[in-house]
Amino acid sequence: MSSHLLEKIIFKEAALKILGKPGNVQFREDTPQGTALNTVVKESKKLYDMLNNETSLPSIIEQLNQKRNAARVFRKVTGLVWRF
Repeated sequence: MSSHLLEKIIFKEAALKILGKPGNVQFREDTPQGTALNTVVKESKKLYDMLNNETSLPSIIEQLNQKRNAARVFRKVTGLVWRF
């Protein structure tokens, strides 16, 4: 499988998980890449949910920073830029 195709699958499945929809792929957590991916998806979902609810701005900013930190780790571990 080409790396471009794998990247498309990862981001498609991540988007589904962020939106709260069932995906077709379960991300593994037994590798540094899998752990980084699961963490950044989890933090992105939290931010998405907060933005869709009446959450205070300071809480949103705090979550945004947590998501950014997870995205940095994801990029460092995988070499991919987190698009969300």
